[in-house]
Amino acid sequence: MKSGFTLVELVVTIIIISILGTFAFSRFAGNTGFSEVTFQERLVSALRNIQQRAMQDTRTATIYQFNFSTSPPAFGPSTDLSGSTTISFDVNEDFLSTDGFDEISGENVNLVLSDQSSSFTSIRFNSLGVPLTLNGASVVGQCANGCQIDFVGEQVASVCIESQGYIRKC
Repeated sequence: MKSGFTLVELVVTIIIISILGTFAFSRFAGNTGFSEVTFQERLVSALRNIQQRAMQDTRTATIYQFNFSTSPPAFGPSTDLSGSTTISFDVNEDFLSTDGFDEISGENVNLVLSDQSSSFTSIRFNSLGVPLTLNGASVVGQCANGCQIDFVGEQVASVCIESQGYIRKC
């Protein structure tokens, strides 16, 4: 008795491998949207980190603020706990921020910040983890309708911050 594959089995196997190869190759052929999604994931993680710190700190004078810059595009926590609008590029916490020079723009990605009513440059979190937008030197609201940060390049990857404090990819 001879053992082996029939012609039909071989043809079906080749067709299945061809279909899988076509889809897999197109996925790995380029990095379209990869940079935007990477920055999106980093921002969600960093914002949740700062939000958790704000919720666990019982001091009243401490401000947990996350800053954004659109030129050059960068994000990161405040340099100190008094609410500075300068982004901290502390090497001990470099996972929370971009490098501030060309990390985002070097990937041909722009940073677009929007609230439903205006743009913003910083977000503060209160002890309940609720975001407060900062425009200039005064807090203008609690992102009443939500805030959105877009990474715009070959594709758009967005981070939404709900008025109740829920941070998610959108």
